[in-house]
Amino acid sequence: MMEIFVVNIILVLFYAVLINCIPHVSTAKKNKLFIVICGIQLFIIHCFKDFSSLSDLTNYVGGYNYISQSKISQIFDIDFSVRFEPGWIILNKILSYISDNYLILFAVTSFVIILGYSKLILLYSAIPWLSVFLFLTYIFIPSLYILRQHLALAILLFSLPYIVKRRFLKFLLVVLLAISMHFTAIVFLIAYFIYPVTIGKKFWITFATFVFVSRFLIAPLLLYLMSMNEGYARYLDYLATNSTDFFISLCVLGLFVYSTKVSRLEGIYKLFFLLYCAAIIIAIGGIGVPMVGRFNLYFLVFAIILIPNALIKIQLPLRCLVIVCVMYFFLKLAFSESSITEHGNFRLLFM
Repeated sequence: MMEIFVVNIILVLFYAVLINCIPHVSTAKKNKLFIVICGIQLFIIHCFKDFSSLSDLTNYVGGYNYISQSKISQIFDIDFSVRFEPGWIILNKILSYISDNYLILFAVTSFVIILGYSKLILLYSAIPWLSVFLFLTYIFIPSLYILRQHLALAILLFSLPYIVKRRFLKFLLVVLLAISMHFTAIVFLIAYFIYPVTIGKKFWITFATFVFVSRFLIAPLLLYLMSMNEGYARYLDYLATNSTDFFISLCVLGLFVYSTKVSRLEGIYKLFFLLYCAAIIIAIGGIGVPMVGRFNLYFLVFAIILIPNALIKIQLPLRCLVIVCVMYFFLKLAFSESSITEHGNFRLLFM
């Protein structure tokens, strides 16, 4: 039922217009109200999904039922088509002491995921409604069933201030927690070491060099990392081009560079930009590599902040035109033939 996603998007845009019309209320309070309303709506959809309507969810429900009924000494013996990480297994076991109903697992993961993105958008987006729209069309749908990785990603969002403030131990603890949920989160360790880089002429020369070299090095590295883990080795036989990720990341970078003096970026916004440069390097190096999008998601996700923050600096009416083009592109991406085929059967428990 793709209609659920369509209604979701329409309601978000409606909320944005309605809340913006409230008189005598500061922009900050309007943004907070908008994020809270959208967050509640998205949490309900994310939590109360019918596990039989999306791929992977049957594994999570089966795993939760097994873990809840097993002794602590047996929980690491679980053997499904997907090998669960230790942190995920422990989380399942802890929740099973509260309830043996799998919905508590959905509730907790949904809460952390929606909270992580809500906080990210509220704190850093120049156009919150557009960030929520991008989240809905680019991230929300896969987050419904790729639970472990999106939980790991949401956890990592809470590590961003520690990167800027150079608190390595706290950053490392958050990353280790994320890795315990999904092994691919290990790639985010490079974020801490990227941040001190100065953005100048040498940076662009180095960036161009890495883009060129990555085409020949990233693919073998990713294939090696996948082969190390049984749960991900099964993806080695899949066919994938991942060219869409590269195209999106290149367009976002171009838009941001066009509208922003990147050499003057500081703090968290400098971090977002540098992480997105890393996304381009990984994307071009990983073209044709199965599951590369899983690794790159940790960096591509910041498009939902970079795009609005770039557009806000473009003068009207050009800004409106670019916003319409961006929305059209992401709608086409969300409702592509492949997306409809994969997610068209999505249902809620109460529908």
